[in-house]
Amino acid sequence: MTTAIIRTYAAIVIEKDGREEGIGSMSTPVGEATYTFGYQFSGRRNVATANSTAIFPYADAGQRYELAAFRIIGDGTLIVSMLFDKPTNPTLDDWTPLGTQERWQHQAWTCKKGLWVSNSDVGYGLASAANEAADNGSHLPALWTTYVATMFTKKCYCIQVYNPSTTAAVEIETTLIRPTA
Repeated sequence: MTTAIIRTYAAIVIEKDGREEGIGSMSTPVGEATYTFGYQFSGRRNVATANSTAIFPYADAGQRYELAAFRIIGDGTLIVSMLFDKPTNPTLDDWTPLGTQERWQHQAWTCKKGLWVSNSDVGYGLASAANEAADNGSHLPALWTTYVATMFTKKCYCIQVYNPSTTAAVEIETTLIRPTA
């Protein structure tokens, strides 16, 4: 096992009318955590046109991750897709997917947005997709109000990025940290 300190830096700077405004700092970490982990992967790779690559592959679904991240180098847009499902019994540390509550979430990510980061593989869900998508009437998730008593732990079992371009590959840098090998 390896112990390491992971520091996260972030800043958004808006320059207008000769002034800089924004949030964050590139000199002071916005977060710092000490992890003990058994597996780390960091590297660069290309996502071919009309193709995908795994940031956290489904083949590792029974495993946990502490941090999954990537950034686009150069130009391009990717579709980030995350698969969540209900685990068998997280209380007993059995994170095997049940296959009964699978839900995909998708997001477009461009090279201009900086790092994409998932700092936990745990999420929350409800028994039906309709309830998960339900609004509380104020454009807020009903999961926070109406259904909060019936929500359960879900786990991310797969993170894939897809390159929708038909003309250019997209180069990415990735990091994946898991507590076990």
